Amino acid sequence: MAYHAIANGAPDLAKITKILHRIEAYYLRPVHTLFRLPMGELQDNCQFVIAQTLLSTIASASTTLYMIGINDGERFRNVLIDYYPWETETVTRNEAAKILYEQFRCPIVHDAGVNLRGGPDKAKVLRVIKNNEGLSEERIEFLESRDRPADLAPTLTERDDGVVVLRSEALYWGVRCMVERLTADRERMERAEAALPDHV
Repeated sequence: MAYHAIANGAPDLAKITKILHRIEAYYLRPVHTLFRLPMGELQDNCQFVIAQTLLSTIASASTTLYMIGINDGERFRNVLIDYYPWETETVTRNEAAKILYEQFRCPIVHDAGVNLRGGPDKAKVLRVIKNNEGLSEERIEFLESRDRPADLAPTLTERDDGVVVLRSEALYWGVRCMVERLTADRERMERAEAALPDHV
């Protein structure tokens, strides 16, 4: 059992294929491995690192494959609005994209996880840990299926105390789905292929 690759919707476009390979090799394959933790003597759950890596995956896809927006923040939000599978969630796509950028991506990447721009910290990253063990290989591969697992929690939920919770497993499934949908958009991929530099 091993990592399941994302379906490449534009295998004939060389630069797109290289970018997709990098996204998988640098971000998604490592997250697959990190989901196995904690295990044995390795007791760190890596939930912060997993979230940071998945948010970086979104950022990378938005700047290399999506390319629509006047700045990084706008591209990040727009690729989520256009391609993330929000139809399976309760939050609206616009609000979810804003939350992921403002309450998770910026604080995690820039501020050691503290929301320095928006007042008290009202965001929390969670992942499934049972009996001090990470996910089984079978469960991770289930998250890599094209169909949303029926028992998968929503990507974002708001608790009664106002804290917004980001579920790492749902984000992993959703980001993979987002990238697949993005590469399947032929017109967008042809524009990205033409815009990417030759040294990709």
